[in-house]
Amino acid sequence: MPSKEYYRKLKKEAHDLYVREGMTCKEISTRINVSERSVSSWINENDALWKKSVRHLLFHRKSRVTT
Repeated sequence: MPSKEYYRKLKKEAHDLYVREGMTCKEISTRINVSERSVSSWINENDALWKKSVRHLLFHRKSRVTT
């Protein structure tokens, strides 16, 4: 059985792919070999914190371009 550390690393990789690379849930699940349901759960936990991170990152990228 994989350790908690293993799952923590998978989740971190999924986070980076979602937030920084803009990959979809399906793309991430295929890339790191976990279920779409797991990735979706990670994206939506903690009041959809990953989605907020994406919006924050996009806002700051956009503001850099316009200034």
